[in-house]
Amino acid sequence: LDALQQSESPELRAHREKSNSFTSARATLTKSLPKAMYTVALETPRDVRILPGGNWLDESGELVEPAIPAFMGTLDTDSRATRLDLARWLVTPQSEGGIGELTARVLINRLWAMLHGTGLCPSLDDFGGQGQPPTNIELLDQLAIDLVQSGWDIKAMIRRMVATETYMRSSIPPSGAADADPENLFHARQSRFRLPAEAVRDGALHVSGLLLNTIGGPSVKPPQPPHYYRHLNFPKRTYMPDMGPEQWRRGVYVHWQRQFLHPMLLAFDAPTREDCTAMRTRSNTPTAALVLLNDPVFIEAARAFAIRILQEKSQSDRARIAHAMQMATSRSPGTAEIDILEALLQQSRADFAANPEDAVAHLGIGSSTVPDTIAPVELASWCQVTRAILNLHEMINRE
Repeated sequence: LDALQQSESPELRAHREKSNSFTSARATLTKSLPKAMYTVALETPRDVRILPGGNWLDESGELVEPAIPAFMGTLDTDSRATRLDLARWLVTPQSEGGIGELTARVLINRLWAMLHGTGLCPSLDDFGGQGQPPTNIELLDQLAIDLVQSGWDIKAMIRRMVATETYMRSSIPPSGAADADPENLFHARQSRFRLPAEAVRDGALHVSGLLLNTIGGPSVKPPQPPHYYRHLNFPKRTYMPDMGPEQWRRGVYVHWQRQFLHPMLLAFDAPTREDCTAMRTRSNTPTAALVLLNDPVFIEAARAFAIRILQEKSQSDRARIAHAMQMATSRSPGTAEIDILEALLQQSRADFAANPEDAVAHLGIGSSTVPDTIAPVELASWCQVTRAILNLHEMINRE
């Protein structure tokens, strides 16, 4: 072996050593990967029978094989049907033995509801014979056919929907439209509705500049009331909030324990994920208003927003207020709105100047840093203005 190695050329020896280093690195990486539990299907699936009288000890009933509802046909498989066969049947066109068009109609209806507040078929959770019929069945069918023919290109379909005149209409109803169609089932105007819980959080963080748009990764644990998990036992849960930049991740990554979802999400009607939810409820409660005013996430968002406004080029108070409104609502504020916010700013300055310890306490909420270049009284006063802006109807509602 030594003689063979000595006879190798230097180039071959270098390639061999490099290959061995790659093999060693791969083995080290494989050992370091986290392990996950997964279910392995039995080689011989257990028998499932119709139970006579519900008696699970009686095994004389007829065998039941995996299948689709009989009135919808049969799955054309060479052996016992699997979940993959079911998935393929759901997206296969009817001409090839599937129900792809029906699946596409349901999906199109969900996408339409996401963009317009209500679906072309208002019954999102009962799309069938017992639900409310579609208001424009021709449009629903055409979009479903186009989706199937495009190879289920959902991004292209959403781009197509948002480029339509229907989507770009104002939410202010034309003359007589509200009386003729109070529920806006025929989409003569755009819908006005409260954003989902996660989007309410994301909107405030985006305007403030705190939003961390990292995709994927572990859940994030923003601050929540202490002892919120006190009723969870076996074992008792403890909650350690994330205090670094990761707490500003999107709302979809917020952690919750079983049915104990984060109180902010609960206040804005996020479901507990115990059941499939086709359409979320939308409530208007004092709890939601208290969350927007007092939740540490929204207080820090308002503070970061105020810092952004104050660190820009020197402007008058009114110019800064107008700029803040433009950033948050994408529109220029009216004179009356500026007057109200300017009065709030002056009142806050007087209150914090009289009680500077309150300004320091207010700026101490949360974990984000406060610049030394801005006086605490001034920053705390502007925080009251930005809190008011982030609590506007336009910040949590889709216009």
